[in-house]
Amino acid sequence: MKKVLIVDDDAAVRVAYREILAPRDTGVLLQGEALFGNCQAAREPSSYEIEEAVDGLEAIDKVREAKNLGQPFGVAFMDMKMPGLNGAETTREIWAIDPHIKVAIVTAFSDISPDDIVRVAGRNDLFYLKKPFNPQEIRQFARALCNQWVFDKYREKELGRRETLKTESLACMAGAMAHHLNNLLAVVSGNLEMLREDLPAGSNLCHFLDHAEKGARRGADLGRHLLTYLGQRMDEKSYRNLSVEVYGSLSMIEKSLPRQVRLETRLAPNLPMVNLDGDAFHEVLMGLTTNAWEAIGQEEGTVTITTGTSFFSPSRWRKVVPPEEAVAQYVYVEVADDGSGMGAETLERMFDPFFSTKFMGRGLGLAAVQGVVQSHDGWIGVSGTEGEGTTLGAFFPAVPMPL
Repeated sequence: MKKVLIVDDDAAVRVAYREILAPRDTGVLLQGEALFGNCQAAREPSSYEIEEAVDGLEAIDKVREAKNLGQPFGVAFMDMKMPGLNGAETTREIWAIDPHIKVAIVTAFSDISPDDIVRVAGRNDLFYLKKPFNPQEIRQFARALCNQWVFDKYREKELGRRETLKTESLACMAGAMAHHLNNLLAVVSGNLEMLREDLPAGSNLCHFLDHAEKGARRGADLGRHLLTYLGQRMDEKSYRNLSVEVYGSLSMIEKSLPRQVRLETRLAPNLPMVNLDGDAFHEVLMGLTTNAWEAIGQEEGTVTITTGTSFFSPSRWRKVVPPEEAVAQYVYVEVADDGSGMGAETLERMFDPFFSTKFMGRGLGLAAVQGVVQSHDGWIGVSGTEGEGTTLGAFFPAVPMPL
């Protein structure tokens, strides 16, 4: 079943689209055919799942929710003249969310040219339905554009499958290297410790041992982070209260904040328990707060940490890293900043290993956060726009209470 979105502020037109694309076998002239011009072609059985939007803002929300749920639209029939955002402006916004959706602009070209529509939408791979048209045109567009969308998705899936095989091979190699690195560093650390015991108190060589041990610890941390990202870390989970865990980390977080950044907390009481690795969660919290205060930069700003309960609600977020299988209730920690926000390119790459908007990156960063959350069967939500700050939420399954 292919998904089609009808965007038009005229209820009669939306009904007409439905009757053309999902006809009822009544043997009489349909309202859609009467509205757009009769066509004697045989009516086709419906193969479309149709949703409607009365304006551009509703269309944007529906496209975002559909993509976050993994059920994207294939085609949108977009009226050009609507209150608020027009068809070209709406197309630009939904392409920022889902660049694969095929869009047919429905217009009479009475007050705007195709070149102007392309300029506003930002891409030239638009299709046009010029008023007036007949039902067969709509059916042909729907069929052709949905088939093109399916072909594009198949090609993308095939390319993704090949990339996945490469990624899995690299992950196996990286995991093996990380384990070997940890084993080697354990030998180095052990020998350094024995060497320190043999040195006389106050020896000048202790200074060099300190640097060597610090390097070994940093190497071990890198290996641990890499295993976390790859999902190969051995977690030590136990039932924990997320608000208590956050409260216990506040002193460390406050020490890491620049002077111009203020920390606020909104920790919910009486939260359900979560099955959590405490050390891994500390990495998540530090990663989220570091990302937040770095986004504020040199300006004065506020980082806000919030805990609470929720369910899987992808429509609220601009980007979602979904769970493999949603559960009834989640306990979350959200970290919000009032910094510069992030554009579409940063949003797309923010969980890539070693990706950073700074001159020098800080390692695995949010990639490690993603690895920890997914290893706990959780999910991540990202909201905010460029210039308006960012909120990142990490959601962990609540432990069901016994009846």
